[in-house]
Amino acid sequence: MGSTWSSIRKKENAFVVTDPETGRTTKFREHDGLYLFDVLSSRYLREDNEVEQNGTGIVPELTDVTAAGYFDDAVGNINNINNQLFGYCGLQTVKGNMEGFTKRQVDGAIQARQAYHAAGAPDLNKFKLAVRSGFFKNFPLTEADIKNAETIFGPSVSVLKGKTKRPSPDSVVEDWVEIPPEVTMHNQKLDLAFDLAFINNAVILTTIDLAIKFRYCVPIKNRTKGELFDGIDVVLRMYNHAGFNVKVMYCDNEFQPLFDTVKDDMDVHMNYANPGEHEPHAERNNQHIKVIVSNALSPYALQMHTKGDDRASSKTCC
Repeated sequence: MGSTWSSIRKKENAFVVTDPETGRTTKFREHDGLYLFDVLSSRYLREDNEVEQNGTGIVPELTDVTAAGYFDDAVGNINNINNQLFGYCGLQTVKGNMEGFTKRQVDGAIQARQAYHAAGAPDLNKFKLAVRSGFFKNFPLTEADIKNAETIFGPSVSVLKGKTKRPSPDSVVEDWVEIPPEVTMHNQKLDLAFDLAFINNAVILTTIDLAIKFRYCVPIKNRTKGELFDGIDVVLRMYNHAGFNVKVMYCDNEFQPLFDTVKDDMDVHMNYANPGEHEPHAERNNQHIKVIVSNALSPYALQMHTKGDDRASSKTCC
């Protein structure tokens, strides 16, 4: 590859690279300290002197133009863009797919694709059957032309946009487990213990009833009164839906200022732990849940630690 740096430097801040085999030249102009090839002008210039002598910024007789711009359909020239830079978008063409086909086959494929859309873009197999069975009068194309159109042009973009539907979501399957009558018969009224657990900086309301030993976790945003009441409401609704009634609730003494004001509305009796102590059932439930979460997340925490993540720790729960 040769370069005419010195000759072009006097006229503008650019250099031209010449292909010694074809004689084609490519100009790289300076922009913000970096030399760029402006695809808005031309991909290849047969004679760079024509552009320099023109002086209008219009490139005559461009070949293999690949840029987006303002085109004059009559002469195929690019208008002056005042040296502005635009975003580029590479276009995928089917010119390479036409290799190996004769001109007659390519023309037949183009006409077949046009006829396919003129027929309303039916199912492609049905369209082939109609052509093969002679359903169209005086139809000059054959099934081979349709197959060539598939090979050259691929699936029709308009058909894909018009007929493709959003994937159907998974259907909702109800998998309620029927509660044995022996359980509901003797445990209509339940005692419930609850507390707050902190797992990886997440606040979770944990509950367990003292008869069935059903554990339940409700993630809440923070420790505010509203979030806590909403979490308790979720738990109570779940028990009521299953046919149980919570009559006594056990918790730490720190919850007394909150629940003394609403216990009558909730129709429950509150049993608080002594000051400085934890409610034993709720505390044991927290420990059990933390062990389960730690065992489930420890392999992932180890993977993060081996990858160099300083935030990973072998202690998942706190």
